[in-house]
Amino acid sequence: MLLTSRETTEVRPVDAGDKQLAVRLSALGAHLRAGEVATVAALFATRRLEPGEALITEGQPTRTVFLLTEGTLAVKARVGELDSELGRLRPGALVGEIGFLDGQPATASVVAADDATVQALDRDTFGALERSHPRVAMQLMHAITRTLAGRIRTATDRLEALRGGDERPDSRGFIEAFRSLLGMGLS
Repeated sequence: MLLTSRETTEVRPVDAGDKQLAVRLSALGAHLRAGEVATVAALFATRRLEPGEALITEGQPTRTVFLLTEGTLAVKARVGELDSELGRLRPGALVGEIGFLDGQPATASVVAADDATVQALDRDTFGALERSHPRVAMQLMHAITRTLAGRIRTATDRLEALRGGDERPDSRGFIEAFRSLLGMGLS
């Protein structure tokens, strides 16, 4: 199968079986039936990134959620006067889910730390899925919101632990809490 990414004009060969496996093993495929996994995998546009290439730019709106299938992505954000690498994402990670849900500017930049491949699902394609396969669309939305809710809960727990009687966590604690919100954990 050949897919063309919406963000590049380059056509790249993609193995449909690999895409299905990636979806099935991710949070997105957890509650999908086999045929539904195939439906979802067919909707994804494959995008390959070279080291240093930006997938998401902090402050820019995005309406796409990405599933990392190969390589490593670095998440970076400006915290005060510092540009900080908040962490690295490995295959199976979702990224861009906040912008996918609300269409607002990205809260962090995401760049390829090495050669990376992502599967992209934009809001327009998701809208078509909602009309043609409402159950599948609902399951995907649940997976995305569960991922985000887990990240928020972890960040909240870390902020509470940092407060420990102190009303203001130090900046290192803030960065660690922000990292957990983005699914990075402690390094």
